[in-house]
Amino acid sequence: MRIVFLGIFACFLALAETDVTGKWAGGQFTLNLKQDGTKLTGTAGPMSSEQYPIQDGVIDGDHLTFHLGTFQFDLHIEGAGIKGQAKMGEQNVPVILERVEALQTGGPLSFEVASVKHSSAEGRGSNMRLDPGRLTCSGVTIKALIRRAYSVQDYQISGPDWLDSERYEITAKFPVKYGVDQIVQMLQNLLAERFKLTIRREKKDMTVYGLVVGKGGLKIHEAEVGNGSTSMNRGKMNAQRINMVHLAEVLSGQVDRPIVDMTGLTGLYSMTLEWAPDANAVSENGPTADIYTAIQQQLGLKLEVRKAPIDMLVEHAEKNPTENL
Repeated sequence: MRIVFLGIFACFLALAETDVTGKWAGGQFTLNLKQDGTKLTGTAGPMSSEQYPIQDGVIDGDHLTFHLGTFQFDLHIEGAGIKGQAKMGEQNVPVILERVEALQTGGPLSFEVASVKHSSAEGRGSNMRLDPGRLTCSGVTIKALIRRAYSVQDYQISGPDWLDSERYEITAKFPVKYGVDQIVQMLQNLLAERFKLTIRREKKDMTVYGLVVGKGGLKIHEAEVGNGSTSMNRGKMNAQRINMVHLAEVLSGQVDRPIVDMTGLTGLYSMTLEWAPDANAVSENGPTADIYTAIQQQLGLKLEVRKAPIDMLVEHAEKNPTENL
C-alpha cells in the first residue's frame, strides 16, 4: 500500500511540475497559457499587445501541442523553459520560451553586444531583420527606429530633419530566450545610450480620419493567424493578414492626415485595394475612384473626419552615436 501511495504522490508531483499556466515569451512569440488537466487554452502572438486565441491545445506530460491559425506548435518542456517549433506549410520556426517572470531583471534590458555606425548605403533603401538572438538594421533612420521602439507613426515624432535623413548600420546580439517585448525595451535603451535620445510624451488634439465600418457593413473577411505581408504600389495595396491598426497606419501615408483605427475590430484581414492615385485620372481599364470612395466600395470601411487626442513624442537626440562597446 505504501508503494502504491508513493507512486500516486509522485505522479501528482510530476503533474504539478509541468503546469504551464502563465505568460511565456521568446523569439517571435509571446504566449498566455492556461492549463486544466490535459487541456490547454490561452492566446499567442508576436507581442503582449497582439494576441490571438489558440485552438486544439493539449498537454501530455511534457509535450504541448496547439494551433494558432495556420501555425501548428509542437513543443516540449525542458527544465524551466519550453522549446520546439511552429510549423506553417514547409516553414519551421524555432520556438524557445521562458516564463516572463524569469525574464524580468528589475532593471533596463540591454543588448549583449551592439555595433552602431553611420551607413554608406545611401539610396539603397533600409531593412530591419530579426533572427533568433540577433537584430540587424541596414540603412535605417533614427525616426524609423523610434517608430519601432515606441510603436508610433511619423506624424507623432517631432525633432530635427536629420532624424529622417541620416542612416545607420546596427547589429545587436541578445539571448535567444528574449521575445519581441524585451527586444523593444533593448532598442529603447540602445537609443538612449548610444544616441542620447530622450523622450517626452504629450497629448495634442489633431484633426484625423477615423477608420470606421461603413453603413453597408464590412466587405472583407477575417483571415487565420499566420505570416502577414503588405505591398504598396501606386494606386494599389495588397495586404495579407493585417489588423485594423496596421491598416490605418499603412493608409495614413496615402491621405492628407493621420488615420486612427476606430472600427473596434480585433481580427486579421486580407484584402486588395485599388484606386486612382491622380484625382483627375480617367482610365479605360484601371480604377477611377479616389481612395476615399475605393475604401468604402471595396472594403466596406469609411474615413470620417474626427478630432482625437494624439500621443506626441518630443525628443532630443545626437547625430553621432557613442563608440561601440
